[in-house]
Amino acid sequence: MNKRRILRMEAAIRKELSQMLLAEVKDPRVGFCTVTRVEVSPDIKSARIFMTFGVGEGRKEEGLEGMRSAAPYLEREITHRLKLRYVPHFTFYYDEEWEKIFSNEMINNA
Repeated sequence: MNKRRILRMEAAIRKELSQMLLAEVKDPRVGFCTVTRVEVSPDIKSARIFMTFGVGEGRKEEGLEGMRSAAPYLEREITHRLKLRYVPHFTFYYDEEWEKIFSNEMINNA
């Protein structure tokens, strides 16, 4: 698969997911979340979705569980909105890198 196409697909999935989470997903476990990055497989049949959630250690697990329960809806909607041939399988992860960057900035600005 073309590298540029994969990068465009990652950006499109990230944008659509962010909009859907803001306007359509009403699961209280998800709450305040941010899609930080998306990694699509070369065959575009799976995607790793990296996210951050609100403050608190328990929010991470709650948020990921909420995303897992919303996954079938999100996968189906992304397939229709982006006019994909295959339904991509989403796997959700908490973005540890984002947390490290944010905590380092807080320390440096203090």
